[in-house]
Amino acid sequence: MATINATSKVKRRAGKSVGKSVGKSAGKSVGSSADCARALGAARPPRRGASRRTARHVLGPELVVTAALRIADAHGADAVSMRALAAELGVEAMSLYSHVPSKEVLLGLMAARLVESMPMPSRTLQPRRRLRQLADGMRSTAHAHPNVFPLVVLMPLKMRAAVRPTEVALAAFLDAGLGDARAIRCQRVFLSFVRGYLLWEIGGLTVGRWSARNASLAPASMAELASIDAAEFPETLRLATTFARISPDQAFEEGLDSLMAALLPEAPKKSRSKR
Repeated sequence: MATINATSKVKRRAGKSVGKSVGKSAGKSVGSSADCARALGAARPPRRGASRRTARHVLGPELVVTAALRIADAHGADAVSMRALAAELGVEAMSLYSHVPSKEVLLGLMAARLVESMPMPSRTLQPRRRLRQLADGMRSTAHAHPNVFPLVVLMPLKMRAAVRPTEVALAAFLDAGLGDARAIRCQRVFLSFVRGYLLWEIGGLTVGRWSARNASLAPASMAELASIDAAEFPETLRLATTFARISPDQAFEEGLDSLMAALLPEAPKKSRSKR
């Protein structure tokens, strides 16, 4: 009986000893696994808002204006808002005000960006060629950004952006031999024509309504034109077909030609003296 009790005590002691050993080993294993993970640089899952903090870190006026132009090109200038910009950039709307204080300022920056992106001709070109390239560059920009171009005419611009086309036009008229006052008047007439024509063109009267395939206004526009009151607009209705077949390109080129002839008349050719 004593022998049995002694044996039981030994087994219990052995069991406790084994349990302690296993517990210590398990603890060491767990600890070593965590150490390995730290040693290997195991990263914690990114917290929410991390990408937004990164976006705010790189945010600046240039990025904001780029995003605003993207929205305006796709949905129109009226769609540009601080909330829409925040969604586009993945930031909080309030964070934008430290870069752009108001929507009006933002629209001005968008217009300035457009002017600064216009190709400007070299002063080494002949004055007529220079003016035509300036007009063509403005027109290509208007066609590329029809929703934004009206801001170029309607919004107050930073002086550097505002005077770029003026500088090119002034220099061309001065290089053509015009006096200072005459050059100022001519550049105003020239730029007024170009900007006015482009506003008319992108305002829906030609852009999106001209069918290059038929060399005429699109059928829907022809039907709309034909529906006007003949008693109120007799000449317009009478000339509707002729009017519809004058392409926007042709009208622009003819307008420029007429303007150049008036503002920069050709110098009279010197007659050869008879020997």
